[in-house]
Amino acid sequence: QARPRDVAKFRATMLDLARNERFAETAIYALPVGGSFKEGPSIHMMKAALIEYTNLQLLTVEHGKTREQSTVEIVVWELEKNVRTISRVLVLHKPDAKDQTIRWQTKAEVAKETRNIIKSVLPSDVISEVFDECIKTVDRSIGKNKTAAPAMVKAFEEIGINVQRLRQFCGVDKSRALDDWRPAEIRRLRSGCA
Repeated sequence: QARPRDVAKFRATMLDLARNERFAETAIYALPVGGSFKEGPSIHMMKAALIEYTNLQLLTVEHGKTREQSTVEIVVWELEKNVRTISRVLVLHKPDAKDQTIRWQTKAEVAKETRNIIKSVLPSDVISEVFDECIKTVDRSIGKNKTAAPAMVKAFEEIGINVQRLRQFCGVDKSRALDDWRPAEIRRLRSGCA
C-alpha cells in the first residue's frame, strides 16, 4: 500500500494538536445532563482524527427529506481493511417546524452520529488520551487568565443572559466570586455554548 497507517505517528500528531489552545477549545463538547455535565470529543476533534488516522473515507448521503422526517446515511470506509461502518439517522421533524429549524436539527443529529461513527473506528485509547490532553490544555489556558469568567459573564449579559443563569448552568455557588470559578466550570460554559 502506498501510505500505510502509522498509529504511533497518528497518536503523536493528535497529541501535538491537543496541546494547541485553539484546537483544544474546539475539541471538547459539554452537554448539561441533570445536575452535571457530560463531556466528550467534539465533531471537530473526531474529523481531525479521521484525517490524521489516514486511509479512511467519510461519506454522508441524504436519502430522503419530507416535512415530517429526514433520513441520512453516514459511512466510514476503512480503506486498509476494506470495511465499511454504516449508520442511518432518522430525524423526525415537528409538524410546524420552519425550514431553517429542520436544517439545524438535521445537521445537529448528523454531526452527533458522525462523531460517534468516527469514534467507533479509531483506537479508543488514543482518542481518550488526546481528549484528556485537550482538557489539560484548556484548563491551563483558563488558569492563566483570571479575567476569563468575568469576560464571559459580560459577553453573556450583553445578549440578555444574566450571571445567575450562568451560575446555575455551570453549578457555581452564588457565594463564589467570578474570578474564583474553576477552569472546569469555565470550560463547560465555553464548550456548552459552542
